[in-house]
Amino acid sequence: TMAALPPVPRFFMYEGSELDFGWMARCPRFAELRASPTNERLAEVEMRSLLVSSDARTRDPTLATLFYVPLWEVVSFRVGRCENTTHRDRMRAAWSALRVSPYWKPRRGRPAGADHLLASTGCVEDNLKLSQRLGNLLGPLLIPTIFGRDRAYSPYYKYSGIGRCTVEIPYVSNPHATALRRARGAYPAGDEPFGGALSLSETDDYRAAGLSDEQAAEVVLAAGAALDAARAGGRRRWLLSFQGSMHKDDLCCQPGKDIRRAVARLARAGRDVSIIDVPRNLSRARRVGSYDGGAWARLYEAQAALMVQSNYCLIPYGDTEVTSRLYTAIAAGCVPVVIANRLSGAFASIVPYADLWLKVDQATFLAKPKELLGRLRAISAAGLLERQRALHAHVADVVYDWPDSRVAANFLRTAAAGCEATRVDMPRLASVTYRQDDRRYADDRRSASLWSAECTCVREPPTLWWGPSGEIDRRRRGVWPTEVCRCNHCSTLCEVDNKTIGEGHPAGDGRGGGADGMARSIILRAEHTEHRGDGAGARSRLHHRVTVIASAVTSDARRPGRARTRRKGEGAAA
Repeated sequence: TMAALPPVPRFFMYEGSELDFGWMARCPRFAELRASPTNERLAEVEMRSLLVSSDARTRDPTLATLFYVPLWEVVSFRVGRCENTTHRDRMRAAWSALRVSPYWKPRRGRPAGADHLLASTGCVEDNLKLSQRLGNLLGPLLIPTIFGRDRAYSPYYKYSGIGRCTVEIPYVSNPHATALRRARGAYPAGDEPFGGALSLSETDDYRAAGLSDEQAAEVVLAAGAALDAARAGGRRRWLLSFQGSMHKDDLCCQPGKDIRRAVARLARAGRDVSIIDVPRNLSRARRVGSYDGGAWARLYEAQAALMVQSNYCLIPYGDTEVTSRLYTAIAAGCVPVVIANRLSGAFASIVPYADLWLKVDQATFLAKPKELLGRLRAISAAGLLERQRALHAHVADVVYDWPDSRVAANFLRTAAAGCEATRVDMPRLASVTYRQDDRRYADDRRSASLWSAECTCVREPPTLWWGPSGEIDRRRRGVWPTEVCRCNHCSTLCEVDNKTIGEGHPAGDGRGGGADGMARSIILRAEHTEHRGDGAGARSRLHHRVTVIASAVTSDARRPGRARTRRKGEGAAA
């Protein structure tokens, strides 16, 4: 898939304290922030550390395809006053400097800033979304830019979807996972990116964090054993593990509430399963200084220890589908079991997630949560090893602190191919052009004014390891995972294909199929019809042809005893 993307583009990085926020590492509260629960949302810091020394960086702006603005908006918001400036002062200074920059100008018929690149995985911080944190001057100025975000937001989410094009980039993974992999000899001595001895605190530290005596004892015993085993090497102790909140009142909305309650039903389902409930009163303490830092650090360490000693790690839907657990599991060499239909994963046209994770349909899991364990136990040792090897091959693609990390290069490459290019031709994404008077896209006026009528669509539905089989309704919009978004309807399947889910791989090879519910795709291609001129009639004829072919294939593929149901789509909108 890498060959399908262009080379890493050259970029120019802004300098000066108004636009390069690297100086904020000197702020007294920065170290405390890095040791707090907010660290997972500080991709802006990790991305700068990789890009500042990137081989693709040029100091000659005439050679640059992209212009990187190393703005640390989450750090600035969380740290507050530093060196006689406030967050509001810094956002205003950035606006003043950027709008008069000689590089902030229209190019090739595009608005000023269309080739500028920023990164922030901050979500809702103290009830404020990205545009609100940037302020009423800098926020509107950055609308034409390319933004690396925690997910690919469409312009419909005007407070979070800043930028004419958004690219999903990874959350920061748990650094203890990388350190423990180093202890197991995962890579050569001297490459350890996270220094310091690892140790577990006593039960009293967890009680101070709000855990009950039983919860505290469970964390200490489970994580302590995992930590000892991680240091010693050898076989992993747990089949499946999860550490996080499972109470419905700790989560904002559906389907996360129901999914986490179903996860709780797996607790004590087997001696090889470790499901630990951690109250949200600890993880919700976002402000620096408003939580027991030592206790939180111990829980963070315990999470990594469990993952390093687990073959499979649950990645369930929470408040949203995106989570740092995915990238921590990859760093830990633990196969992610994803129960979040709309989760794309960062750089999905580069990283073959279907080879790395096991994706489970949300409704299927909710109906039979305990059946998941039997399906995992049925996977052969060879099937598990194959996925673990794939994890190791691609960990550098999504983990910032892994030796020779490729995260920054993947960000640049995806931004160039998915946002900077006029026509998108990526392994998972393609371009779709529509008439501006098309009623289906009437609410895309804002993005159309920034980028003509050019949109992206998802080539294929996600591959499920366990889920329903049947025909996919390709006409459904806004429900399909995508790593790039530059219009309201980016989470939409391309119309040139029809997919019927049918026969799968034999059970027990780690890929699902057959009794495991994994479906192999039959892709029926018809001639491409563009959304121009008299395209409506041509599309109608095209859909009729594809429907007839799909019906014939589905009928021919039926077997006695094999039930087929029409798939109704995936998940709720983010």
